Amino acid sequence: MVYSLDFVIETHKEDLKRIIAEYSEELNNKNFTGIYKKFANDYFLIPAFTALLLKNNINPLIYMNEVPKYFAKYLDIKEFVIPDNIAEIEYCAFENCSILTDVTIGSGTTIIHNYAFNNCERLTSIRIPKSIHYIWADAFRNCSKLKDIYYEGSKKDWENIEMEDDNYLLYNATIHYNS
Repeated sequence: MVYSLDFVIETHKEDLKRIIAEYSEELNNKNFTGIYKKFANDYFLIPAFTALLLKNNINPLIYMNEVPKYFAKYLDIKEFVIPDNIAEIEYCAFENCSILTDVTIGSGTTIIHNYAFNNCERLTSIRIPKSIHYIWADAFRNCSKLKDIYYEGSKKDWENIEMEDDNYLLYNATIHYNS
C-alpha cells in the first residue's frame, strides 16, 4: 500500500507545522540533514517531511550526502533520480514504494543498505553507477519485477561489488554493462 503525498501531508499536518516552526533556520539554510537526523527513527514523520518537500518541488537530497532511512517509505512516487552527491542509500529508504518503476542512482553512491528498495513491487529497472562497491542483504527484497540493471561499469567491475546474501534478484536480472 502506498500513500499519496497529499494524504501523508494531511495526516501529519500538525507535526509538519511544528517542524517548520522549530526548524525554520535549518530550512532556510537547506540543512535538511540536521532535520532528518533529528527524526531518524520516526518512520512516519520522515516520509511525511519528504512528502512535504517533494510536493513543493524540493529534492532535499541535492543538499545531503545520504538518502536517510525511511526517506520515502510508502510514498506514491513513480520515478526517482538520486543525485551524484549521495554516498549511501540508507536502510528502508524507499521501502514499500510499490509504484516506483525507474530509479537512477547517481555516480557518487557507494553503498546500498538493507531493505533500501524492499517491496518496490513494480520496480522493473534500475541504473547503478560504477561507484557502488557494497550492497547489503535484502537491498532489493521483494522486487520480483526487477528485470533490467543498467550498470555503468564492466562485467569485471560488477563482479567486484561486495553483495551480501539475499540479493538473488540482482543475479536473476539482465545486466546491461557499460550503460
